[in-house]
Amino acid sequence: MATTSTPVYDPATHCTGAPAPGAEALAARVIQLFPGATIGGIYECRQGKGRGAGSLSEHAEGRAIDFSISGTKVGDAVAAFAVKFAALLGIQSVIWNDQAWSTLHPAWHPYLDPATGKPYASPTLGHRDHVHVGLNRNAAANLTAADLANVRSSGPAGAAQFVSGLGGDLVSSAVEPFIDSLRKLLITGLIVGAAVGLVVAGTVRGVSGRPATHVAADKAGHLAKEGAKKAATTAAKAAVA
Repeated sequence: MATTSTPVYDPATHCTGAPAPGAEALAARVIQLFPGATIGGIYECRQGKGRGAGSLSEHAEGRAIDFSISGTKVGDAVAAFAVKFAALLGIQSVIWNDQAWSTLHPAWHPYLDPATGKPYASPTLGHRDHVHVGLNRNAAANLTAADLANVRSSGPAGAAQFVSGLGGDLVSSAVEPFIDSLRKLLITGLIVGAAVGLVVAGTVRGVSGRPATHVAADKAGHLAKEGAKKAATTAAKAAVA
């Protein structure tokens, strides 16, 4: 599937009669990634809420998925995933827990009952019991299971990330903390080794009464190497754990 980072929003104009293949592919992958999320519905020929009289919901074209969720944490994770990868996956709208996001308004904002200007009394209308994810027409028609195969989830809440990325565009963020920790440990080992070497040099000078430059350098180098080895071993063990 050819994707673009250019924001696209396609209003629904008619009822298509069936779920779009891209919506079905995305729905199947999300419920694999987020235990506690199930498919609540995709196609339904009906008007949208809060979009003005006569407007149709994205469900009418079969390109919106309602994910029923088992709790707030699951809903938060699904909604965060949808927004984070919206441009890559062709997601144009997300509604969850009285909040909405779209490519027309790309920031979370209140999703209110237009009749009262307040949150919907109904948990379903306020999307407090499910997450709505809508696709643009290109994604709805062309997104496939193969496009979504590299999507992975990690963490207790199922916070999603790409390990290899669609088309190799994204790199796993899981590697970055390990590299950063290794770098810090190596630097710490070198600093400790050098400091101990200087202390040894001062001790030798005090005892023998003669310069100990070469002795200090040898000690510092040896301790720095030992510190680096220990640091690398610690980082490797932490990464495996």
